[in-house]
Amino acid sequence: MKTVKGSAIFYENSRMRAVITGLDRSSDNVKTGRMGQTFMLKKNKAPTRKVKGAGCEGCDVWHKCYLFWEQAPMAVHRTAEADRYAFMGAWEEERLTQIPLRAGSAGEPTSVPYKVWKRLLALTPNWTGYTHKWRLPKFQNFKEFCMASVHSVEEAREAQAMGWRTFRAGGIDEPAKGEIECPNSTKGIQCADCTLCKGSAIKAKSIYIKGHGPWWKKGEKK
Repeated sequence: MKTVKGSAIFYENSRMRAVITGLDRSSDNVKTGRMGQTFMLKKNKAPTRKVKGAGCEGCDVWHKCYLFWEQAPMAVHRTAEADRYAFMGAWEEERLTQIPLRAGSAGEPTSVPYKVWKRLLALTPNWTGYTHKWRLPKFQNFKEFCMASVHSVEEAREAQAMGWRTFRAGGIDEPAKGEIECPNSTKGIQCADCTLCKGSAIKAKSIYIKGHGPWWKKGEKK
């Protein structure tokens, strides 16, 4: 069966696989702009709102996740299960040198080894990365290229004391000390052109954004 051009598996183990997509086409995401996407998904278990992606267990906002798991993540999962993704090679690596990357479009970035991300992000001109696993000692090196995803000023202060830059959605509806509001909200700057959400790879203030996503807007608790 023919493989999908512009997409590839860049890591897998017995439980999950990580797929990069969008290397040969523009994104229609008006917030992020044109960026390569990465999906960390469980093997043999379709992503749904109840299942989610690899590494998502224990997430503080499991029930308020902003993703529509049955859409893009499901399509990637089905394509992977049909064995239509090749492994990442020279062509994909060359394309990535021209395209910013979302390190974690779906699934938890820490489900992929640090050294894999380190090599991948060295190729791309820009990236965004966020993790909810910032408290765990074994993932502290991810602060080099991920923001700590937090949902209150208190959480932000805790993460910052551990050396993380933070991306806060929730809590007080304005930037706190040491934060600025997301430039997409204030100036319409797309993530592909912004350089602020890449962990300690850049020295800058932390980021605040209003709570977002369909379940957040509904105020759903379950």
